[in-house]
Amino acid sequence: MITVTILSEDGKQPARLPEGLRFNGVTTQLEGYIPTTKDVGEKRYLLRATDQGGGSIDKIFVLKINPAS
Repeated sequence: MITVTILSEDGKQPARLPEGLRFNGVTTQLEGYIPTTKDVGEKRYLLRATDQGGGSIDKIFVLKINPAS
């Protein structure tokens, strides 16, 4: 089994996702919607996948939120 978590870009704390958006650790998908334009732009996060033996791999993830059209 592999556990996936989403953290702040430096990997030191849980990610603070834009309001209305959440990370589903079971499906490993972002879910929800962004209700305001205050979060428009790019946000960087660290995805960490950890296996049962404690080994892990990190990858920077960039979430780009476009303005409403």
